[in-house]
Amino acid sequence: MKSAMCAEAIVAGLSVETLQGTTLDVGCSGDMLTINGKAIISNKDILATNGVIHYIDELLIPDSAKTLLELAAESDVSIAIDLFKQAGLSTHLSGNEQLTLLAPLNSVFKDGSPRVDARMKILLRNHMVKDQLASKYLYHGQTLETLGGKKLRVFVYRNSLCIENSCIAAHDKRGRYGTLFTMDRVLTPPMGTVMDVLKGDNRFRMLVAAIQSAGLTEMLNREGVYTVFAPTDEAFQAMPPEELNKLLGNAKELASILKYHIGDEILVSGGVEALVRLKSLQGDKLEVSSKNNVVSVNKEPVAEADIMATNGVVYAISSVLQPPANRPQERGDELADSALEIFKQASAFSRAAHTSVKLAPVYQRLLERMKH
Repeated sequence: MKSAMCAEAIVAGLSVETLQGTTLDVGCSGDMLTINGKAIISNKDILATNGVIHYIDELLIPDSAKTLLELAAESDVSIAIDLFKQAGLSTHLSGNEQLTLLAPLNSVFKDGSPRVDARMKILLRNHMVKDQLASKYLYHGQTLETLGGKKLRVFVYRNSLCIENSCIAAHDKRGRYGTLFTMDRVLTPPMGTVMDVLKGDNRFRMLVAAIQSAGLTEMLNREGVYTVFAPTDEAFQAMPPEELNKLLGNAKELASILKYHIGDEILVSGGVEALVRLKSLQGDKLEVSSKNNVVSVNKEPVAEADIMATNGVVYAISSVLQPPANRPQERGDELADSALEIFKQASAFSRAAHTSVKLAPVYQRLLERMKH
């Protein structure tokens, strides 16, 4: 390794890079030091004038000499590897083919290993990318071609790197011919446009009709980058009948409300931090947050996340979102802000009388707002 490291300095979960470039996971298990989870250090802390030596009981084979199967054997992806084998894809993992394997963690399969049918075989082929990649060279908007013929999109967020709905959960393992990406969920390639997704799901029949009435069908069918928070039929039916009829009968207002449900970029759930403000096509911002693996928009929990489309991502939601101007509380906050502005300017007026001319317009705006 590039620096001297005594045993006392080693803590659990430490990753270190060798001079050759391989990353080793160094840790401890009780009184024993481990390398890649194995207690193979037999004698430690032999000091030299230019470093420190630890004797080990096994020869460490660098990742760069290993096949994808060998790399996977040292990672928490055994269930996924078994699925690839059942699907008849072992030769891709042990040969000299240049590819990148997107392998979901074992923890993803909470209900056990799924059955490998024809559909699953296609899905697994779409977890194999036709090139040996390194995650540090991936960029936002990049497309990756899979063995299954799909084009997968790369999304780079502040603290996560995602491919479609699935995000990279650990450091790459780069082998002789292939690279292993450990993923936090099973990847679902997009199957159609946003409109295709909505039309193909019976939960969104009222939303589809509303989109058509508002003249937004063409927009959601063409190429683009949208995050759509899609109210279910139950969400529309939960609205007061008079309010719903009024909304559906006003195409302009309906279009504005629907555009407030559409973000102007693709935000998958893995890219959501404590709070992300996403600009809507209507102009106001949506507050998207994540807590305990539950995504919310404007504090309303999402019913289903990451329904991928070729021009965006769809979230199913159980309520119709209202822009800030339509919310009484938000309007009250705006009035309070205006009152605070008046107070600040009045204070300035008491200190400098010549600034009084600035007070009148603000006061007039507040009076006008309070009339409505």
